[in-house]
Formats: sequence, C-alpha cells, structure tokens
Amino acid sequence: MAIKVKNNYLANNLPLPYMRTLAILSIVFILASCQSTEQNGTLLPSLERQYLYAALFNAEAQKEWCIWKPTSAEKDSSNVSTDGFFHTRLDTILNYSDSGINKAVIIFGTYKFDKNGLADCHACAPMVSIAVAQWNGVSNWQVLKFIKNFGEHGSWGGQPTYRIAKFGGNCFLVEDWGYTSQGETSSWKRFWHLSSLVESLQIGGEDDSGLIEDEKMVTSWSESIADASANGVTKVLVHKKGMVYEEGKGQHSVDFTRVYILNNSKIFRQVQK
Repeated sequence: MAIKVKNNYLANNLPLPYMRTLAILSIVFILASCQSTEQNGTLLPSLERQYLYAALFNAEAQKEWCIWKPTSAEKDSSNVSTDGFFHTRLDTILNYSDSGINKAVIIFGTYKFDKNGLADCHACAPMVSIAVAQWNGVSNWQVLKFIKNFGEHGSWGGQPTYRIAKFGGNCFLVEDWGYTSQGETSSWKRFWHLSSLVESLQIGGEDDSGLIEDEKMVTSWSESIADASANGVTKVLVHKKGMVYEEGKGQHSVDFTRVYILNNSKIFRQVQK
C-alpha cells in the first residue's frame, strides 16, 4: 500500500526508511487531505458532553458515549461498530486564549466495538472529530468550526496526545504521535492552525537501533522547533540532529536548522537560502 505525501517538506526531507514506515502506517494514520469543513454557529450553555453530543452529533449522551447512525457515505468506515452504529466519546478539551478571547478545542474519538467490546489492536485508530468554540463573555459558547471526520489518528485503539502551542501570536493544536514496529520507532509532531484547522507543519524523528544490529548502520535523528517570530512575521526554526545511514554513503551525522515562515494560507513554508 502506497501513501501519498501531502507536502514538500515530507517528500524532500524524510529518508527512505522513514518513508517506508509511513507507508506501513497509512492504514492507521490517515492524512487529512479529504476533510470537509463544517461551519457551525451553534450556541451551547456549556461544554458538557450532553450539549456537545446533541448539537454536533444529534445524539443523546449514554454515560460517556453517544451512539449515532452513519450516513450511506459513512457506513463503510472501518470505525462502524458491529451493531451498525458509530460510538463516539468526548476525549479532550483544551482551553486557550486567542487575542484575549477565551476559546476551546474539543476532540472526540469514534471507536469500533465488536462482540467482545471495545476493539484493541495495533492497527486500530479512532476516527477523530474536532470542534473549535469561543466563549461569548456572557453565558454561551459558540461553535466556530466543526469537522466530523478529521481522519483516523493513533494506534492500538487510542488517540495521540494533544496540546496547544503559540508561534508569533498564532495558536496551533499540536498532535504528538509515535509508533514502534519491529524495533523501528518513528515519531511525529503535527501542527494544525486553530483558525482554519489546516495542517501547517510536521516534524518528526526516527530511530531504528532496535532493528539494526550494526551500530554503524543505525539511523537515529530527531527534530525540534523554536519560535523565531519578529516584526509581525510568524517564523519558526526546525533543528534536525542525529545520525543517518544511507546505502552507498554509509552513516553520517546531520545537524542543521531550517527556517519556515507562515504564509497567508496558514502553512509554514521553508525559506530557501
């Protein structure tokens, strides 16, 4: 199974072993290139699950879950349970301040149930739904944006971890995710701009020392990110450091920094030297 790389950063900078790992993981980690964004001006008295389930999924809360029927276009989803319904749970609410306005990003997971209960396997990933809401300063939360199918994220039946980051006054949802298979570990940090929920940047890391016996053939590197915004320009520095093994070239060290600037589409583009 091949995976289509979404942006030039991935295509130009990931070594072949890492790309092979991405291909393997494509069944559990769906890039959000076919998302449909739903605008929603719904007012909610609070962010309690019963109000969220009713407004966003047209379903009643059943303890921590809501159960809703897929449409004809959704019925073939791998996350439809054996009873023919979606089983969705409120997983995470992250509060943040954006230009002095109190906002929240709300993350749901739709999990598959089989005859034995909640499915659990290394290739199982929940379908993620995501909403962004803001407090109106009086008595209600207003839903600004809602995407019911944000793609499948995670492994072993669970979601990645999420947090909020700010660069140059812009707010991002950061998805921290990792996967180990046959001694090879890959990790990702994906940055989603919270005004549009577009994917702005991805950084990562790779370590195959658990797979490769000869330490001179090991690839092990990681990337870090730092805010370098100034004068109204949102800019980040991505530092890559470690060792890379390439056929015909052997093992060599990498230690360099790339500069990225946020464009009007809320995507970080590399500054060419």
